[in-house]
Amino acid sequence: MLWVLPHYIDVGNFLHAMHKVPHPYSGALPIHAKNGREWGPENAPSLTGIRDDDRLGGYLTAFRLPHRRKVFASPSTKLSSLSTEVESRKEAIMEKLKGKTAVITGATSGMALATAKRFVEEGAYVFITGRRQQPLDEAVKAIGKNVTGVQGDAGSLADLDRLYETVKNKKGSIDILYASAGIGDFNVPLGSITETVFDNTFNVNVRGTLFTVQKALPLMRDGGSIIMTGSIASVKGFPGMSVYNASKAAVRSFARTWTMDLKSRKIRVNVLSPGSIDTGVFVGISGELRDQFISLIPMGRIGESSEIAAAALFLASDDSSFITGIELFVDGGTAQI
Repeated sequence: MLWVLPHYIDVGNFLHAMHKVPHPYSGALPIHAKNGREWGPENAPSLTGIRDDDRLGGYLTAFRLPHRRKVFASPSTKLSSLSTEVESRKEAIMEKLKGKTAVITGATSGMALATAKRFVEEGAYVFITGRRQQPLDEAVKAIGKNVTGVQGDAGSLADLDRLYETVKNKKGSIDILYASAGIGDFNVPLGSITETVFDNTFNVNVRGTLFTVQKALPLMRDGGSIIMTGSIASVKGFPGMSVYNASKAAVRSFARTWTMDLKSRKIRVNVLSPGSIDTGVFVGISGELRDQFISLIPMGRIGESSEIAAAALFLASDDSSFITGIELFVDGGTAQI
């Protein structure tokens, strides 16, 4: 019996229909060829042209075949061996950062903590920082493995020196740097801005980011990835936020310049700019104010920390190997309207 399949075969759907294999499926289905036209059980050369596609959560594999070529899947397929291959391929897909060392500042909660967890799931060893020891210890426990917590303030050069000395002694080098630490005072309109508000915001968001990156450079591997947390505030005129907005615009400018400064080392520098994300910042606010935030988002919802982590993984991994100097907005479209 022969089946006619389209140009691309979704192996997951095909196997599910033929053998009741549960999704997701990723692996090489033994499909056989005959006479270069029909595919049957008699003659089975090796199949070429297998393409991994990262859609549908990263577990879709398709075979590129001539249009409407007949395909036969042998009923005698050894599903047990296929299952083993599937698991090994899934494990490889889930280790985009295998063997990598990452440093993430300000990672005791929210988006940065979610990113640290995701990086470890993808095979990385992660160093995280936080200003207070107890939340830092809790974050390390939540991540569970392949993590070291280093207490420190991103705005303190002495704390940064201690961070990188720890990294050097334990791992020797850095593949991924995610400068995520940041603070901000909101609802401070022009006329109400104090010297303290300005100094605190720029000390962490601008000065801290600059020296977090600069002090990491001796340990950064050539070809590494630097990610900095920006914000949609850098391109939007949110009232009462001029100091914070300006600090994030400075981070965006850093990425452009440092892309050129570091091009000889092939170190990529990108900004990841979240919109409204469901983190601790929304704890205690009224439902009315939350609805106002949502009304500004074309997608009609607040984002999740896991969505920031997924974007950070993209920028950290070889999936973005030809991407540098950009600002990636993860904001449901807010910055684009």
